[in-house]
Amino acid sequence: MKIPLGISELQKGLLKREYNAQSLVKEYLERIKKYDKELNSFLTITEDGAFEQAKTIDELISNNKEDLLK
Repeated sequence: MKIPLGISELQKGLLKREYNAQSLVKEYLERIKKYDKELNSFLTITEDGAFEQAKTIDELISNNKEDLLK
């Protein structure tokens, strides 16, 4: 998956169900693991928390409650 660069693009893709939040979290975590060795820009990465929040977002969207995300 090619990760969109902007927040608004991410939101539109989620709401159009082009991808889900959990897959975005996975992609971003993979990028962090790949590049942060050189950049050293993260003190803490909370993978479990990120996936929990993504799961909640996916459930809201699948239940047509995406208005709660705004």
